[in-house]
Amino acid sequence: MTKIRILLVDDHDIVRLGLMTLLNDRSDMEVIGEASTSAEAISATEKFSPDVVLMDIRLPGEGGIEATRQITHRFPQSKVVMLTSFADDELVMRAINAGAVGYVLKQVGNEELIRAIQAAARG
Repeated sequence: MTKIRILLVDDHDIVRLGLMTLLNDRSDMEVIGEASTSAEAISATEKFSPDVVLMDIRLPGEGGIEATRQITHRFPQSKVVMLTSFADDELVMRAINAGAVGYVLKQVGNEELIRAIQAAARG
């Protein structure tokens, strides 16, 4: 079975650690890289070519939406799922317009997040 290769992008170390623990525990997923800024996210996407980028919306630098726009334009094979604590209709629309294929709140359960990643990887 081919694993879904995931890049974690969040400016909080503890969030990335928790996500990495959750996702690497699964036989069908593998965290292949991490980033804490929008510039690091773009660079890591180029370096690792992930299937899915799990992107925080609020990041130092240009922010998660602009990083998503650049990633989906430059690396269309990598699908971006926004993972955020902001349930804001305007942010949802901006993220989708930037190319995100999903928008998940950090308050969701583990299984909902897993399903969103799997759906993104399937296209």
